[in-house]
Amino acid sequence: GNQAVLDTGDWLGALAGLEGVRAIALFQETDGDGARLAEALAACAEREIGVAVLKVGTSKAGQAAAAAHTGAIAGDQEVFRALVEDAGAAWTTDPHELLEVARVLAEPRARPRRFDPGLETSVENPDGTITETLAADSYIPASGLAILTCSGGDSGIAADQAELTGLRFAELLPETRQRLKELLPEAATVANPLDYTSLLWFETDRLTEIVATVGACETVEQMLIFHDHPQDLRPEHESEWSVVREALAEGARRSGCPAMLASTLPDLVSEEGRRNLAGTGIPVVGGMRAAIAAAAANQKSRRRPDELVTERLMAIAAATREASGPARVDRANVGEGNDTVGNAADGRWLAEHEVKAVLREAGIAVPAFLTAGSPGACLDAAAGLSFPLVLKLSGPSIQHKSELGAVRVGIEDEAMLLRHAEDLMSIAGQIHLEQGLAGEESTPPPVFLVEEMAGAGVEMIVTARSDAVVPSLTIGIGGTWAEDVNDSVVMPLPVSPEDALRALGRLKAFGLLRPRGGGGADTIALAELASGLGRLLLDYRDGEGRGLDLIELNPVVAGQDGATALDALAHLA
Repeated sequence: GNQAVLDTGDWLGALAGLEGVRAIALFQETDGDGARLAEALAACAEREIGVAVLKVGTSKAGQAAAAAHTGAIAGDQEVFRALVEDAGAAWTTDPHELLEVARVLAEPRARPRRFDPGLETSVENPDGTITETLAADSYIPASGLAILTCSGGDSGIAADQAELTGLRFAELLPETRQRLKELLPEAATVANPLDYTSLLWFETDRLTEIVATVGACETVEQMLIFHDHPQDLRPEHESEWSVVREALAEGARRSGCPAMLASTLPDLVSEEGRRNLAGTGIPVVGGMRAAIAAAAANQKSRRRPDELVTERLMAIAAATREASGPARVDRANVGEGNDTVGNAADGRWLAEHEVKAVLREAGIAVPAFLTAGSPGACLDAAAGLSFPLVLKLSGPSIQHKSELGAVRVGIEDEAMLLRHAEDLMSIAGQIHLEQGLAGEESTPPPVFLVEEMAGAGVEMIVTARSDAVVPSLTIGIGGTWAEDVNDSVVMPLPVSPEDALRALGRLKAFGLLRPRGGGGADTIALAELASGLGRLLLDYRDGEGRGLDLIELNPVVAGQDGATALDALAHLA
């Protein structure tokens, strides 16, 4: 509800302290206190308590319903989800999925094992996968989930669903594949997902051996075994289905591999089977989507050791308490290209030249620039810079220069610079007039921002903000296509350069940064810039002690030899 008395973090922390609690299913409407929530999630990680979360407000209609129900503000879902997943908790999409995932998380024996080929060192790739440190011609098979079904259709659908959740599949080792060829009928194909076919329905010993063989494969971290049990079967058929279920479960037990048994539809679960397997460490899940979500939650929860998750969450909690409070900046206006934006509840917008001075002081690369108050002064500024140049209007009320026509690029000489500066004078006058009509006489008029043109590269967007449940950093494809492409990764602050580098690997358009033919952008410099922007949001204070609640760099040009912020806006809390 609206958490008027006790906050979600209070409840979660209290439950985490109770003996016997193995998993918690959390339904939440409003964001609540981000610091307390992060600390409570840290307590759950420390005690190895699984957490599944269902959050209202992923749609505009859901946000409106939450407000109508309790007056709660649903908040920013991307940031909230990033916090949940950083904690190793599971993000679910409906009440059934919430409870089924929590049921699996409550069973410690179902948690995936780790594939370790016995090597001493390893590296983590930008996409989050682990690659062992070996000779260049060495090969390590992928580890992950194995899915078993008796239907090719089920296998295909399960594979599609698994890919949507980012589940990683195990690559079956050669000895495993060979043994499966000996056990499977000729009509079957050795693959993962594995369709062992319905031809073996009555051959329970072979079914047991097939499951045991898959589970014994070192690359298989967990198994998801599908078995439908229709309701209201005749007595003679009831036992037949039960025997097959027990044969599959016996194979999982024999292999020692963590496993789940699941149905394709929620109502095709045998409650008797659920009860019989409850004490064996094999949870039974109703419905394919819930089962895939549970497997994904299991896999993601094992990304990092619990002590590292706890340390990370406590750092997030500390950053949340230290960051500037939410100014409730009107993000809709910022994002949709309004000409001037001055409607934040408190604080003020900085002019771009002010922002770039702050960025430069923080060690974040920006083009060389100077400011000027008149067209003639632009020529003086150009004497200290190198052509070609960019000329902009810079002022606290200007957020989107391109929509105003307040930017000129590719200026090759002084004559061209003077001509463009005189053109921009009329736009500057109109902006200043609108400020006066809006009652913003105290806002300083725009000035000219003269800066050197940056080199070519991939245009990215990097944003740090503190107006959600916790302070966050967003990295994505930027430029004028940023909102249309919507390819970005959100992370709670603080973010290390290593975390930022891994986030880049999760972008759908990562190939733009690192094309297959080699070369591409300096992703290390880009990651360092992003991490530095997050630190700046948390650490910056002006002469009056005010911090920043929003810094947006769009675009950041990531070239072969660095990353440079071309456009910047920021808001003081």
